[in-house]
Amino acid sequence: MSRLVPELIYEMWLPLEERWYERSVDAVGVRQFAVQDPDGYLLRISQQVGTRPR
Repeated sequence: MSRLVPELIYEMWLPLEERWYERSVDAVGVRQFAVQDPDGYLLRISQQVGTRPR
């Protein structure tokens, strides 16, 4: 979907990235990007990629 965004009218606000968020016993990974619509709302699209030990 991130490949289609440049063709749309939405402004890319956060390019596609993979990020890991630490929790108390492990970390959860997501692949995400965000666009800003014409009204200024941010739309974050994300997909979980798994967990790993801390």
